[in-house]
Amino acid sequence: MRILFYISILFLTVSCSNQPKTETEQETTYTKQFLSSVDSSFDLNDKYEMVELEKLSSKKLKLLRNEIFARYGYIFESRDLTQHFSKQGWYSPINNNTLALSKLTATDSANIQLVKKREHYLEQLYKAITYQDYIDLVPQIKLPLEFNCRSWTIPNLEYDNDTIVKFKPEGAAIIGKLYVTDSEVAFIYGYPADIFYPIIKYYTIENIELGEIRLFKLSECIKNREYSVNTTGTITTDFTVNLETKTIKCMDKEGTKTCDTTMVSKTLYLR
Repeated sequence: MRILFYISILFLTVSCSNQPKTETEQETTYTKQFLSSVDSSFDLNDKYEMVELEKLSSKKLKLLRNEIFARYGYIFESRDLTQHFSKQGWYSPINNNTLALSKLTATDSANIQLVKKREHYLEQLYKAITYQDYIDLVPQIKLPLEFNCRSWTIPNLEYDNDTIVKFKPEGAAIIGKLYVTDSEVAFIYGYPADIFYPIIKYYTIENIELGEIRLFKLSECIKNREYSVNTTGTITTDFTVNLETKTIKCMDKEGTKTCDTTMVSKTLYLR
């Protein structure tokens, strides 16, 4: 009799464990924190609050929303999303997006909708951003400005800012705003290469590009064991650029190292 009683309890326990999980039970499955790779103040197990989402840029909101899908192994068509999540150690694509979507919980769905709501709001603001907003945001360069082709001071700007995203040339770093008039504006941008390559770009106030001036050539800033070229200069208050390019060529002949130095001066007029 006692043996039959134990068997009944065992059967009941096994039968209950095979029942499908309710939504509430599924919600409590994740007890360990799953901190966002976008912003560690977000835990994917918790419901998001709009006040927290308001701190994020459009770019980060997109990543935060898609991170919910990535958690379940969703495979993205977007190259940017694929590259981002492939860097996360927890991302494990399952090659079955239908299955991945079926794993979304009620909390996941609520968070997705809340993030979408914030994204839609920012999209409306993005459309309203003007080029004048960008001009006002870029810091003014203080003149005179001395520079060396191997070192530039870059202002600390938030490159995820929607105003910068909308108008900054692709691949450029912002050095600053050189001048602005009623009809045109001039910026200095830097383009990362083997050296930091500065270019002055001119635009109308309506964001029509007028032209550009390169302060020096890539060949005017080189350094190796036997050949060195360095360009220094000053942008004056009247927007004149005084440049000096120093070239040093060295040769090792019969154990003796000899070097020849040449200096070339050049003047550019920016206005």
